[in-house]
Amino acid sequence: MRNDTKAILLAIVAVLAWSTVATAFKLALNYAQPINLVFYSSLFSTVILAFANLKQFKTYKVDDVKNHLKLSILPGFINPFIYYIVLFTSYDMLPAAHAQIINYSWGVILAVMSALVLKKKLSVISLLGVLISFIGTGVVILGSSSAVGEKNILGYIFAFASAFLWAIYWIINMKDKRDASEKLFWNFFVSLAFLLTYSIIDADMLVFSSEVILYSAYIGTFEMGLTFILWGKALYYSNDTAKISNLIYLSPFLSLILINAVLNEAIEMSAVMGLLLIVVGLIINFSQKKV
Repeated sequence: MRNDTKAILLAIVAVLAWSTVATAFKLALNYAQPINLVFYSSLFSTVILAFANLKQFKTYKVDDVKNHLKLSILPGFINPFIYYIVLFTSYDMLPAAHAQIINYSWGVILAVMSALVLKKKLSVISLLGVLISFIGTGVVILGSSSAVGEKNILGYIFAFASAFLWAIYWIINMKDKRDASEKLFWNFFVSLAFLLTYSIIDADMLVFSSEVILYSAYIGTFEMGLTFILWGKALYYSNDTAKISNLIYLSPFLSLILINAVLNEAIEMSAVMGLLLIVVGLIINFSQKKV
């Protein structure tokens, strides 16, 4: 049953939750290495997603499990395993605002990659959107000053890499016709196997403290797990998914306010202008409905 009021409320809760995670990442990295955070956050998220999928689990046969595992090997390797290691590393190296904004360019990278991989032509207007968004990322990087710390080129490379990885993951997901919540669980479940294998090489991954567990629980719930379920429900209940989808553009701006208020991180005008350009480019692109 469609219910726009319920859809909007669920979307707002999801947007508010996602608005807090950049700040949570930065706070958590005061107590944990990126790999610690990826493992424990993924663990919490997997548990949450398991509870969300209990009804589906009851219908499974052995062949169903084998099929899910097979389908999730590649996406599970990318997300959360590689993606979040790269993302958290970028947050460890950069101001939170910069890491968030550069990562947010995944949408325009998706448009370009879809044109190349899925052989979808970009219209002149879409190309304009791509150009505007890339100019926005340049404004963020080139406009930074010593007020927010020295430029860390490697950090920006990791931030861009995270955007590329998420775009790749999104393309793979578009071809995967499984239920969104269900495939997300299996991707995380498979990713845990990769993480546990990695712990053989780096046993420090399993080191934890009360702070690490608390922040990981928060991130696993509000970045990786529950919030995706809420967002999916919002889209399901909505009569106008485009209107609901546009609410997501509020998230990075609300996040900047929290980053400034909680982390006392200076938010430069160049960062705000860069984010505006990226969002304008994304809106232009997605309004063309080519991706």
